[in-house]
Amino acid sequence: MTSRSSRWLGSSLFAALFATMFTSAAFAQGFCQRDNLDGPCCQPTQVALPQFPSRSGDIRFICFDGCAPRIDRNLCVDFGAPQPAQQGGALVCGVYLIRVQVKTCGAAAQVLWSGTMRAHYARNWLEVDNNGRQLGVWRFLLNGDLVPSQFLLQQAGQNQCVVPRCYFQFQRVYFTGYFDYARDCQTGQWTTAGALNHDKDFIDHAGFTVRPAPAGGFHPTRSFDFVWPSAGFMTDPVNGPFSQGQVQPLQESFRKNNWPTVPNICLFEEPVGGGGINPINQYCPCSALPIAPLQYADTNVDVVGQCGSQVVPANGAPLPFIQKKIGFWSNPNAYPGIEYLRIDQGFLNHRDGCNPANLGNQWFEGVETLRGFQTMSYTGIVLGQQFEDWGSSNGVGGAVLIGAPHVTWFLTDFNMF
Repeated sequence: MTSRSSRWLGSSLFAALFATMFTSAAFAQGFCQRDNLDGPCCQPTQVALPQFPSRSGDIRFICFDGCAPRIDRNLCVDFGAPQPAQQGGALVCGVYLIRVQVKTCGAAAQVLWSGTMRAHYARNWLEVDNNGRQLGVWRFLLNGDLVPSQFLLQQAGQNQCVVPRCYFQFQRVYFTGYFDYARDCQTGQWTTAGALNHDKDFIDHAGFTVRPAPAGGFHPTRSFDFVWPSAGFMTDPVNGPFSQGQVQPLQESFRKNNWPTVPNICLFEEPVGGGGINPINQYCPCSALPIAPLQYADTNVDVVGQCGSQVVPANGAPLPFIQKKIGFWSNPNAYPGIEYLRIDQGFLNHRDGCNPANLGNQWFEGVETLRGFQTMSYTGIVLGQQFEDWGSSNGVGGAVLIGAPHVTWFLTDFNMF
């Protein structure tokens, strides 16, 4: 058995070697840059971001039924260049709008889904891929509605694994997820990865959501996901790890969007102090199968920041915090490398370090990506390769919007080895 001290020594030697080979000064040259979010807790700042491009490429559509994939199909997608959100004619700090158009592929492509995602900026970091390229990565958390086209409704509108039944009630379908923009620090070339998720009734249409299901339900056994790039992605609700371990101090942050000061809502990051994330119960909710993949896991989260922010398990909430397995990218030579994808969402009890009296259950949703290429912060810290990024679903003034488009007040960005 490997001792804790030898594991620590090994990781420390690797960190020293990695830091020597790929210094933060080298990364900072060219097309990669820090986001200007390092500073005193709770004080205002302006985020510094590059101009992100539009992207077109392949995307995977997956329908899980009883936690097993029933449809797993390659499609194509166009993402518009992120446009800064505006309020009162002014640009809102760190908030963007991204147009999405999912379609069939080829010269006679037909639009299948379209809509606009609200993109809240989360954080950036540095990577070195297996070919030695230095990459800067910027992560956004997404939420918004997509609408099926008349072509899709005519061709497959009655297929309950193609068009969620909730669409016929609300005329739109809510998705949440993330978008990673990765840029070659030397050439400026962009690549991307990301996912969108619409979950089963027990999450997205529960009685506490904005769009609750009727007694008969909408899609109690089905959930729906888009993942890009599709090339090399292996849909897998069974294998691979759930996120678990000790959250590393000083590896990323809590951060607040201070909406009362809109459009200048950005505050500096609050460094993480420590804590842990632990899955406690693996299961498949609402499955009609006698033996179903254990795709979901209730999860304990207990993390504290250095200025008083904290997230812990929610008391008396109708749902705990939940991880959901989607699959993994399998190509070691293309971004994001061999990396596992999970969607996270659920209630956490949250304390705002900028307002210590603000303590209560909040709904958080987002993503975790595990493994992938070697990673480092702009300050030279070798990062744990379990990336946890979640945003709250607060509306302006504090209303909690679950299962519908929203703005985010609180962001949590954690790392674990």
